[in-house]
Amino acid sequence: MGNTKKIILPKGWKWVRLGESLTRKPQYGLTAQSTKEPQGFRYIRISDITDFGNLKNDDPRFVALNDSEFSKYCLLEGDILIARSGTVGRIYLHENSQTKSVFASYLIRFKLNQSKILPKFFFYYGLSSYYKKFIDDTLKVVAQPNINAQEYSNLLIPLPPLSEQKRIVEKIEALFSKINLLKELNQKSLSLSKSLLPSALYHTFSNPEKKGWKWVKLEEICRVFSGSSAPQNKKYFENGKYPFVRVQDLGSYGKTNY
Repeated sequence: MGNTKKIILPKGWKWVRLGESLTRKPQYGLTAQSTKEPQGFRYIRISDITDFGNLKNDDPRFVALNDSEFSKYCLLEGDILIARSGTVGRIYLHENSQTKSVFASYLIRFKLNQSKILPKFFFYYGLSSYYKKFIDDTLKVVAQPNINAQEYSNLLIPLPPLSEQKRIVEKIEALFSKINLLKELNQKSLSLSKSLLPSALYHTFSNPEKKGWKWVKLEEICRVFSGSSAPQNKKYFENGKYPFVRVQDLGSYGKTNY
């Protein structure tokens, strides 16, 4: 992000580096043997975090720690985790302090100075294209498939006043709420259409005698024949004129993309 500072920011905004916005040094996570048994503390790994920073719960792992170890690695509300290897740059904001959790070694914890920057504002910035560009550019420079805490500390953040940060966060969350609502409505529509289609077909084709219909065999109203095998020579597929329909081209309702 070498040219980032050339971007003109709105009045009252300023460029700051992540390292300047922390209350303590970044911290690497814990290396430990985890188990699927729900005993001890939740052990958050990179694989538990989605591309959009959500925590997955389909395969949670747990570790048993003494008080000293837990105190050192326990996650508190507002903590930011960023992946340093594997899916480099993946980001997570810890909000559920009711579930006692610690974090794995390929994650780095950042504790933001919340008098300057809201954790949610930084989290959403971590989902932006500017952040992704920083990750890509840094990986090119270091020529390694990882980014360490010092390199992350150089991340530039376009920082508005706290009141503006709060407004931006509220706007983003309102948009996400609308997106989630649309997804839910779309899913309900799909479920409804799947249940209505059999009902509509039954209503159409039931009691044919009462409707004056008659039974006929398929071969009486059309020609029935099998298709051919796909030609093996690739010349038949290059710049071809006619679609070759296969079984896998048929959709759930007997339609194709042709």
